[in-house]
Amino acid sequence: MLDKRSLPRRLWILIWRPIAIAAWRRRNRQRFRRNFPIEWKTPGEIIGLDLQNYEQEAGFDLNKAMVDDLLPARDAALARSNRLVLTSLVIFAFLAADYFSLSVKISLPGVDVRDIKGVREFLIFFSGLLSTLSLLAQNNVYTLESTIKYIVNNHYPEQLRPIYISKYFWHENYPRYFPTRIPHLLISPIQSRLVDLISLGWLLAMFFYVILFFVIGILISIDVWKNGGISWFSRVVAFGAIANSVLGWGYFIITRCKMPYRNFLKLQEIEVLGQIAPSQVEAKWQSLYGEGYDDYVDMINRGYLPGGENDHAHLVGSKKTIRRNVVAFVLLAAFFWAAFPGYTQ
Repeated sequence: MLDKRSLPRRLWILIWRPIAIAAWRRRNRQRFRRNFPIEWKTPGEIIGLDLQNYEQEAGFDLNKAMVDDLLPARDAALARSNRLVLTSLVIFAFLAADYFSLSVKISLPGVDVRDIKGVREFLIFFSGLLSTLSLLAQNNVYTLESTIKYIVNNHYPEQLRPIYISKYFWHENYPRYFPTRIPHLLISPIQSRLVDLISLGWLLAMFFYVILFFVIGILISIDVWKNGGISWFSRVVAFGAIANSVLGWGYFIITRCKMPYRNFLKLQEIEVLGQIAPSQVEAKWQSLYGEGYDDYVDMINRGYLPGGENDHAHLVGSKKTIRRNVVAFVLLAAFFWAAFPGYTQ
């Protein structure tokens, strides 16, 4: 069916089509975000949500026996990670002392490493390798600890959870023990403010240490870039050290911090409804996509989108429709040429 609109109407559609389509796409994106919102979750929270849907099997129950089975692997990975971090910190301390011209040296049997040409470059390279391995080990530790925390917080007696958290996570458990069976004892306002003040001060100190560590590392890399003893290799190592530091922090962020996840729970609900209540599936689909479909049909009726069976749809490839669009475009160009002659020179 051919387009029966008048020439002024087609000209109007041609002018406003980009704006109308942009607004239509924006409405589609808004509907999509409303139906399938973004949720920010840490990897640990994702592990907990995943374990909530775990169907326990014989011999693999989420209980204390599984925690006892995971603890040796966690402890081994944690010890390995700590050794890597300690070695990397020792190397960093030597490099920082050398940068600030302090009288510190590392001696191997019969050799003073300060006398070796390019020792800083090799130490930086080795430290970057250790840091990468340490990050991988820490990520595995985090996965195991998130699993253990979920089991403790959901399958252990409530009164014993703080004690077991202190037992399993002594290296990171900051909060004090809070009683659960003494309801008549409450924290006083003075104590609460004192705890908040100390926690804030500790957090600021840790932030300062991290920034200082990062700045000194950059200064060392810049010094190696300018005053390296192995020509191009020194510059490669200096650039690699900075890049490795940035990528390392990026890896830490994506494996520890909250990241966006798209929630398609409503589609899963439709799938479940198809099994238990097929008669309600159509209504659910309508609630999700009905508004978008009506908007799409309205855009076709108004001539901004091509359609197949609509009276006002454009038939793609129709010679007559193409000819009319060309005429409308020529008239539009002539209008702009007459109205704004300065822009056509």
